[in-house]
Amino acid sequence: MKPDFLKLKFLEDQNVQEISKYLQSNHDSNWQDGLLTFVGDPNTKKNKQLRNQIFKQKISDIVTQSLSSNKEYSRYTYPKHIQDFLVTRTDIGGYYNPHNDIGLNGHYSTTIFLSDPNSYEGGELCLYLNGEEEKIKLDPGYGVVYKTGIPHRVSKVLSGQRDVIIFWTISYFKDPFISELYYDLAGISFNSDDLNIITTHSDFETIMQQNSFKLNGILNNLIRRYADI
Repeated sequence: MKPDFLKLKFLEDQNVQEISKYLQSNHDSNWQDGLLTFVGDPNTKKNKQLRNQIFKQKISDIVTQSLSSNKEYSRYTYPKHIQDFLVTRTDIGGYYNPHNDIGLNGHYSTTIFLSDPNSYEGGELCLYLNGEEEKIKLDPGYGVVYKTGIPHRVSKVLSGQRDVIIFWTISYFKDPFISELYYDLAGISFNSDDLNIITTHSDFETIMQQNSFKLNGILNNLIRRYADI
């Protein structure tokens, strides 16, 4: 069954270190008030966003490259493309009160943590699920991807500084039922002997009897029928 959210490792240590170099400067020319791109009550949030477009593009490229090899992220979102890429900084006293993401943002929201969780107090990403609050604060390079539309907030930062990467994913599957079906099917694993037969045999009958080959055909038919290609 497809969960409401997943905690995953998105970036290797060297990626985090490279990104951190672009974020070391706190000069006003590199950052802007998060309210400049926000539509709504200005009391809803207090944070900053990376304005330097060169740095922002370099960070986006690093993340995009990492996503291309992240099998669990791909299985969960079946991504068509990502959009509205943001790098945000929340200083002492900063927060983001409970809200829903705009529907046009996409099907899945992702937050990748960049700051050492021991270097700041507060700043948890809080998801509201089944009447309870799930508080999430992860090591640098780790993040959470969740279904866009889940109410969430960022608790007030009491000390230190919280840097994160945020983006939204447009999925090939718009229908939640089909998306969940794909997630479940794509999660079925087979032993190495079964997979080895497919790569070493040239006989159709032998290969077509393998469950992994049959499943691959089902997944591709599912994509052809229901994906927004």
